[in-house]
Amino acid sequence: MQINFLNLFNQISEIKGLSEQLKGVADGVRSPLNSGFSPVMGIKDVGGIHERVLTNDPGSAQHSLKGFNTQLAWLAETLQTELASFESQDELTSRGLDVADAGGGGGASSMPIVSQPDPGYSPFGFTVPIVDPGASIMGLASNLFSTRFWDVSEANARWGALSGEVADIVAGLER
Repeated sequence: MQINFLNLFNQISEIKGLSEQLKGVADGVRSPLNSGFSPVMGIKDVGGIHERVLTNDPGSAQHSLKGFNTQLAWLAETLQTELASFESQDELTSRGLDVADAGGGGGASSMPIVSQPDPGYSPFGFTVPIVDPGASIMGLASNLFSTRFWDVSEANARWGALSGEVADIVAGLER
């Protein structure tokens, strides 16, 4: 069996690079929508829920990305261990063949098997908010006027950018 050590080393380096890239993506996740999105009860809650979905909840996009990154780091570490194991086995086999006619042995070594970590993915739950329009139409109009509707466009753009960055990382793994 022929093992291309350089190719395996390059794959490890690429996975570590993707892991660093993913860490940067996860650390950069910010939510433009939060509880300050609107003074209207219910709509305000939607902003808080969005913030939880993106950054704060155990099932959030940010926590999921960090769990995915843990998996990438494990993969790189496992491949690094396998590379060291192959190199050690190759060296010991070569030494064993060199001293075989003299009755010598090649020796032995062992490599630890790194257990795959739990990705830590969690479900996300929330209660559907109920919009409270308030006591008067003028109060509602004033509160709606204070709602930061442009944050919805920014949130949509951020989700799109996040999706694109993760898709690039996944494409890097598929190469």
